[in-house]
Amino acid sequence: MHHIVASALLVFIVSVHLSSAQILNVEKGRLKADSTKYILGVFGLSFNANNQSLTDDGTGKSFIGLTSNADVGYFSTQHSFLLIGELQYNATSEEDINSTGYGHFRVNWLRTKIVSYETFAQIQYDQGRGMSSRRLVGGGLRFRIYREEKSSLFAGIGAMYETEDWESPGENSQAVGIELWNSTTYVTSRFQLRENIAIGSIVYFQTAMTLMRSSFAIASA
Repeated sequence: MHHIVASALLVFIVSVHLSSAQILNVEKGRLKADSTKYILGVFGLSFNANNQSLTDDGTGKSFIGLTSNADVGYFSTQHSFLLIGELQYNATSEEDINSTGYGHFRVNWLRTKIVSYETFAQIQYDQGRGMSSRRLVGGGLRFRIYREEKSSLFAGIGAMYETEDWESPGENSQAVGIELWNSTTYVTSRFQLRENIAIGSIVYFQTAMTLMRSSFAIASA
């Protein structure tokens, strides 16, 4: 049980220091082009536990789930700085089930211009899928196609470089390292129906080219 308590503490610490989660109003914040020096932020930490579940042989088993998230954005006179991410942990009293997390940092340079610039970086892992780590950096152009008080349309195009480390299950598991160059294109729109009701969408299209793939065996104890 001590590993569950330690993991719960770790999730809380990471949520405070990394402000992990997913921004819900990024595009809404970007639309305030005439406003300066303001911050958007949403933080969350949820916990659930179940001590009533039984296994097939009738013995008790407890479950625990933790989710930490936050949306943070700072908008200066010329630029915007966004931090998004999430951290999830699920386990039973006997073993870890899954742990996933990511953090994404993005800067929109000269955000009030018709053509602006973006740079971004991300770290990620997903224990359940066998992804031990994923790291990427990239940048591109952001185009303001249309923007009025109640509606907007933006598009972006760019490229990013990423590395991934994967592990396959099994007694003699295989670890694979991948390096990729990705193109990334997106279109984002928003329409304000009423003061507190808006419809928004973001559509991404990405293509990848594998640069290098390396693998090695991991002997189990």
